[in-house]
Amino acid sequence: MTSQRKSVVVVGGGVFGLAFITQMIRALAEKPLTISDGSGAIVNLAVDITLIEQRDAAVFLPIVLRMCVEDHNEDYIKPYDRLFANYPSTAGVGAVVKASVVSIDEASNVVVLDTGARVAYDVLILATGATWQDPSSPPTDKSDIYTYYDHLRARIIASTNVAVLGAGSVGLELAGEIKSKFGASKNVTLVHRDALPLSSRFPHKFRTKCSAIMQELGVDGRYNTSGRDNGDGTVTLTQNGKDTIVHADVVFNCFASRPSAPYAPDAWKDDAGALKVLDTFQVDTSSPSVFSLGDVNNVNELKLASNARPAVSTVALPNVLAVLKGETPSRYYIPPAQDGMGMVLGKRHATGIAWLPLWGAVVLPSMFVLRKKGEDMHALTIARMLGY
Repeated sequence: MTSQRKSVVVVGGGVFGLAFITQMIRALAEKPLTISDGSGAIVNLAVDITLIEQRDAAVFLPIVLRMCVEDHNEDYIKPYDRLFANYPSTAGVGAVVKASVVSIDEASNVVVLDTGARVAYDVLILATGATWQDPSSPPTDKSDIYTYYDHLRARIIASTNVAVLGAGSVGLELAGEIKSKFGASKNVTLVHRDALPLSSRFPHKFRTKCSAIMQELGVDGRYNTSGRDNGDGTVTLTQNGKDTIVHADVVFNCFASRPSAPYAPDAWKDDAGALKVLDTFQVDTSSPSVFSLGDVNNVNELKLASNARPAVSTVALPNVLAVLKGETPSRYYIPPAQDGMGMVLGKRHATGIAWLPLWGAVVLPSMFVLRKKGEDMHALTIARMLGY
């Protein structure tokens, strides 16, 4: 049997990029791709997979909030060196390139790296996620990532007053981790512009539950209030046009993230900077060979790690395999009708929201969420995907 080679390039080694690669490895190991050469002969299709990632170790953002108060560097920060260990050579070659993409030459099917290298692709997967501020913006080298979280943890330990600006899921979970670990020894002020935590896309009773847990933990919730870090150990709180200055040894800006696609042509992006995608996860360009997954795209859904596996297995992977075989993608993604999520607010408190038939929105009890994800926020699942 003759053979051909195809190249799949995945940019971004976060949850969605890893989910795609690991599921593709499994699929091709079980059933290699074949195509007809037009004369009736069957051709084996070897698929080389390249991950381009600016970091040399994976950082699973949900667990970093726990890492701000406890040292779990060795437990959860794992390199990419074993990612392709189970990819059989008969299926293709796997490689990890530590670099950032600076531009895309769509006409030539090439990504240009900050090293000056050019990497050709037959299919391109863009899964570069979103841009956050501290504590979710670690550096690129593994040793520096360790130092980054050691430094944040030391600052929190040495502090008396901590201000968390923004009471979305990140702000809530960070405030919960600090109070759960340190109790009354840390004064935590949580600032949010709305009357309740989270956004209005969530049911009122869920937001109320989050507020109640913060109060139980001893977090000073300042709602209907905006906050500004003055950079001098103080924060300006503004409510009803009146400013109040509070002291803060450490300030965390936990505002909403921004899609991270500076490398992409402006025509590919919407006004918020997210990559515009079709229901097939193909980027809305002239080329059918470019896909986008996760936080960087404009799919109207809550961006959750738990969405990665079903999005990849039911839609993205079948469509990519179709393109590789010269076929038209036929799987279409339908975002969840309602937002469900679980939040771990320290080691002893948690809550969540789920939508059940006949019942509608149900606030999940603390013990249920803690049993499901409280120990490691599923960070060990990511480590297993990496071969650890």
